[in-house]
Amino acid sequence: MTLRIATFNAENLMQRFDFSGWGNEMRRDRTLHMLDVKDEKHFQTLEQARVVAHTDDTMQLTALAVADCRADILCMQEVENLDALNAFEYGYLFKMAGHGYRHKYLVEGNDRRGIDVCVMMRDETATGEKIEFVSMKSHAKLTYKDLGIHNKALAETGNEPNERIFRRDCLEIDVKVGGVSLRFIRFILNPWVAVKKMSMVGRGPCQFEKQKQKRFAKLLKSVLARIIRAINVG
Repeated sequence: MTLRIATFNAENLMQRFDFSGWGNEMRRDRTLHMLDVKDEKHFQTLEQARVVAHTDDTMQLTALAVADCRADILCMQEVENLDALNAFEYGYLFKMAGHGYRHKYLVEGNDRRGIDVCVMMRDETATGEKIEFVSMKSHAKLTYKDLGIHNKALAETGNEPNERIFRRDCLEIDVKVGGVSLRFIRFILNPWVAVKKMSMVGRGPCQFEKQKQKRFAKLLKSVLARIIRAINVG
């Protein structure tokens, strides 16, 4: 039995417009800085036109990348809702990948922007084994305290005991492939934010920052192992 599972960041697969750039120039796209915007209504019209043009290009590239994975089960992040996912699959992915992902599952997570983690599945694998969805469990509300894994090392990185572990969610999915029961987990951890911040100091991380990254990577590896063990036991 061969099963191909892939993960992909859809990078803001959304159905809504963000007009916050009108009141906050830091959030305004650079193309609009080049134009003489008369008023808020004019700004919204220009922003809508920019997003439509940009989104079509982005979705085509995303669909090409996803199709190239040839995955039987596809985990995606930064997806607003199932309507957006269905529109992407029907309007872009199906035309490039043919045999589509007919089964889609998403739950609301922790991201305040309203973008979540989801899963898409085919009816069967490339080699003909039937794929059956059994269940999906969210762990979005889990804290370090809930799992009893908070320690001094985590505290030193700014993670509090009652802080939610997952930046968006941790989906625990049970499936049957060719009659064989399988479980896989897809998650995005809060600590990744700290890793990104470390790597953005100056033009390149100094020796001290490199040492911090190495220590954090070691800590992250340990945390991941304890989280997976705790979830499986639970």
